[in-house]
Amino acid sequence: EILAFDVVRTPAGEHAGLVVARTQAEQATARAGAALWRTITIALVIFLLIGLVLFTSIGRWLQKEQAQRSALQERHDDITHSLAYAGRIQRALVPPPSMYAETFPDWFIIDRPKDLVSGDFHWLHRIDAHRSVVATADCTGHGMPGAMMAAIGCSLLNEIVRGHTDHDPADMLAELNTRLLEMLRQQGRASGGGDGMDVALCRVDRESREILFAGAHRPLYWVHNGELTVINGDRSPIGGAHHDPGRRFTVHRLAFQPGDRIYLLSDGYVDQFGGPQGKRFMSKRLHALISTHQHLDMAGQRDVLERTFMDWKGAGEQVDDVCMLGLAV
Repeated sequence: EILAFDVVRTPAGEHAGLVVARTQAEQATARAGAALWRTITIALVIFLLIGLVLFTSIGRWLQKEQAQRSALQERHDDITHSLAYAGRIQRALVPPPSMYAETFPDWFIIDRPKDLVSGDFHWLHRIDAHRSVVATADCTGHGMPGAMMAAIGCSLLNEIVRGHTDHDPADMLAELNTRLLEMLRQQGRASGGGDGMDVALCRVDRESREILFAGAHRPLYWVHNGELTVINGDRSPIGGAHHDPGRRFTVHRLAFQPGDRIYLLSDGYVDQFGGPQGKRFMSKRLHALISTHQHLDMAGQRDVLERTFMDWKGAGEQVDDVCMLGLAV
């Protein structure tokens, strides 16, 4: 038997008796077991209902998330395919490497877009067997906006040089500025008024051994007699409503010797962050790099420049498009 008892007390607190309850142990165990199983059954039913609700809710949430993920992936693929197609169009606009090989005895091109398409571009037009016009340009922005501006710049340069082969680079830049302002309708506008490009433009005459250079915010690097000379362009961009619409540019005349090298570049190389302290590469390091390795042919110099850039960048993100053109004149 199972016994339970308690003392009976008077109002004064004196013991008056004892209350005893007894029951058979088997009956108590059976009732306790029945109560336990009833409690377990109720808990299981509750847990099952909660699980069913959670399973249904989570299933719907997962389906929704999967649908959203699929939609995002589809849009991402569409954008990626569009950018890749735009990249092919952009590469069709710029001169192919064979054109440089036909024009100059030695050359290199470094073209490293930050994204699939670039806001920087290089450009070449052969006037005749001895004269050619070359340029690099750094357009506002990168990615698709920069690529659209680059396409406009290439088209305008092609139009200008075909109709004005006798003009010097300063006149060509002035004409490029006028046409870009008209095309973008920037006169008197604040919205979109900062869109434009920085350009380094050279006309190389290998018969008279003369280089004419004009720059809009971009320099020309000239290696002559083993010395590197940096010729800065004017501090005015092409385009941009907040600048003088009738701006003029300065032409620089250089008498070169066979074997001299010139370099035209955007600012993406020197603006790259990296190195031991995460700082910009800066122009001073690039000047030293070109001077130190000027004895190499242009392909060797390209390898050094690209390897140095990648080592400096390390695991960091490329901050801007990079375009550099090296030519042995």
